[in-house]
Amino acid sequence: MAKAIVLGCGVGVIRSLATAGIKVIALYSVEHNDYGRFSRFISQKYKVPSVIEESGGLLDFLLKTEKDWDGALLIPLNDVYAAFLAQNREALSNRYILAVQGWDIIKRILNKGSLYRQAQEIAVPLPKILFPDSVEYLMQRQDELSYPCILKPCETHRFFPIFGKKLFIINSFEELIEKFNEAQRNRLEVMVSEIIPGADDQLYCYVSYKDGNGDILAEMCMQKLRQYPPCFGNGRVAKTVPMIQQIRCSALKLLNKFSYHGFSSAEFKYDHRDCQYKLIEINIRPELQESLFTAAGINFPHIIYRDLVEGVRMVVPDYQKELFWIDSFNDIIASIRLNKDEDWRIKDYLSPYFKKKVFSVPFFDDPLPFIVNSWILVKQVSRSLTLRVKAEKNKS
Repeated sequence: MAKAIVLGCGVGVIRSLATAGIKVIALYSVEHNDYGRFSRFISQKYKVPSVIEESGGLLDFLLKTEKDWDGALLIPLNDVYAAFLAQNREALSNRYILAVQGWDIIKRILNKGSLYRQAQEIAVPLPKILFPDSVEYLMQRQDELSYPCILKPCETHRFFPIFGKKLFIINSFEELIEKFNEAQRNRLEVMVSEIIPGADDQLYCYVSYKDGNGDILAEMCMQKLRQYPPCFGNGRVAKTVPMIQQIRCSALKLLNKFSYHGFSSAEFKYDHRDCQYKLIEINIRPELQESLFTAAGINFPHIIYRDLVEGVRMVVPDYQKELFWIDSFNDIIASIRLNKDEDWRIKDYLSPYFKKKVFSVPFFDDPLPFIVNSWILVKQVSRSLTLRVKAEKNKS
């Protein structure tokens, strides 16, 4: 039987594979809050050692298990797992088929420093970026800085486990030096970026799958509408839109330069100051919005499976536009938290809920992931409210 092993438990990917008749085996570790492991679409699930704490434990598990997994497809659902598979590709390829290329290619895309430098070389539009290697460098260039700005890691998958966030928003030169020194102490390479003006709805993604010959089997364009936290967080609401040729051209220039093939999602932000779409990042593993892509007519996990495991080119020429994706519980929670900060009219806020849509975690045909995710979010909100009350009491 066709088998795919997902590292991480993204509900959209699991459903997309299972509905295509592929047996889904889910591997998870406790630190990821992988509520997707409760999905009824999973055939088998196993708790595995944390890659962050002991990557050798997961490697041993995959190589030494006596389970009938030979020839199964390995799909990473976050950057940590993508890096793990790429770094161990040679050892794992003797038993599995991997949905990532080797580390020599993957590291140049996961590392935003090398990604941005390559983009500069081939004239792909970018935000204004500095690559500091010392406090002295920052002091010499401080006249080029404006605030607020962003101190962002070159390797998010190494930065996030340490600081619990994807980046630092910087409001002064003194704060920049403080956070830069924190990153240096943890041996993390960082960059300083301007903040491109504009709300979340100025973010667009070019999503595609290229086979080993470099041919595009499927492609689409998505617009993000709301994120949490705003501007720098995870998507809450998004929709499919007609292809935007400027971001398609920029993304393909970069992917071709890296000799990359496979799934990718290249994110850009539209800058109204010069009417250009500027590169934010390229993700090389399936996205949160996978259920949107499948509902719009492009089942990327199935395309990956058929290409890599069966050697079949599954070409999808078009996709449905104006289809919405909603992470409903996160959207409601975030909107309550941000009701004073977000400038949404009630009509505009509710509009996606009355359009053609899919939910990130559907309830009726697979209720457990929704229930568990809701419980996790309720606990998080309760904890933050408790801390806020304690802070107010300490002030008084």
